[in-house]
Amino acid sequence: MKLTRRQSIKAIASVLGSPFLLRGGEVLAADKFMFSETLTGRVCDGIYDFERGFEIAEKKGTGKIGYEGSIVIDDLGAFKDDQIHRARFEGKVIYNGEKSEIDMGKVKFLVPADNPEWKSRRLIYLLPFSSKGVNYVLSGYKDIRLLELNAPKAMKAWTTLYTHLHTGTLEGSLESPVLGPMLGAGIMKFHMENIVDLLESCKPKFPEGLEFLCFIFGETFRELLES
Repeated sequence: MKLTRRQSIKAIASVLGSPFLLRGGEVLAADKFMFSETLTGRVCDGIYDFERGFEIAEKKGTGKIGYEGSIVIDDLGAFKDDQIHRARFEGKVIYNGEKSEIDMGKVKFLVPADNPEWKSRRLIYLLPFSSKGVNYVLSGYKDIRLLELNAPKAMKAWTTLYTHLHTGTLEGSLESPVLGPMLGAGIMKFHMENIVDLLESCKPKFPEGLEFLCFIFGETFRELLES
């Protein structure tokens, strides 16, 4: 019986007595996949509409916010089988001119099941952090239309993070997170000039990178490849 690449890696790992392998000078879990991204934008205190919050903050030159880090999937197979597709964030939120480490203990990355009406998936960002002694949670989402055949619209969807900023800590379960009072709203963007950096950051790039993109973006990704 011919083994797949993943089955071969698992077999080698089991013989070594460890779930980790040395790859390119790094210790990498057999099924681990990760990529990095940088998002920048603005939020406006007291405004709860995403577009309006961004526009007001941009005009005032206030409310700069950003995220620099990686989305880490420790087991790509388990991620795909999980009903809400959990992953985790590593990195920093930049707010009030201060870079703050994300609270790794409570951060997850959700991709709820397909919406049967809109044929979409929602990528939910929950990033607890603190800045200047105050606790915050950046709660944002991207909507990915799986059957979106318009490439520019598809690109806009997965590069736009609609953001609410809450004060306080993140409580409750992953399925039903409990957030503190909403401080404001805005938009964060992934800039297309950074697409090469994002692709370069994928570890490993193949086949896990391609497998992840096809799973998340479905027909949208295949359409972009063919356009």
